[in-house]
Amino acid sequence: MAEALRDKKHPERLSALISPKPFDREAYRNDPKAYLNTVEPGRCFQSARPGKDVPQLRPLSPQFQNVAQGQFVTLKVQTAPKAPCSFTSFDLGRFENELTAITVEADERGVAETKFFGTPGTIDEVNILAASPMASGQARFMVNVTK
Repeated sequence: MAEALRDKKHPERLSALISPKPFDREAYRNDPKAYLNTVEPGRCFQSARPGKDVPQLRPLSPQFQNVAQGQFVTLKVQTAPKAPCSFTSFDLGRFENELTAITVEADERGVAETKFFGTPGTIDEVNILAASPMASGQARFMVNVTK
């Protein structure tokens, strides 16, 4: 993200309003860490086209949760096994990477999860979207952050 601010060559890393780079399944298979370590908030809008062999992304954790500032909740979705899944917060807070967007890899059962922290200064309803380029649809979460 700091690099994107400095060189202005990667606007997709700075805003969910900028389309992310297209997902390259082969590149991901060859080097998943490169994809997982690159934060692009707009990935929450990047999902697979529905089809016969395409799983539908679905929430596994409650979609409405409460958390006190300084605490965290776990957000979980079901996607394809070992697929990347991106979560983006539109109302502050942070994920495990200290940012408002994160991409994680699902386990061998297709469960992708991340922790969302209610940071000081974040209050009331926080809207979070999740998507995977290897599953159709999105999952929406709302976390109510209290003092």
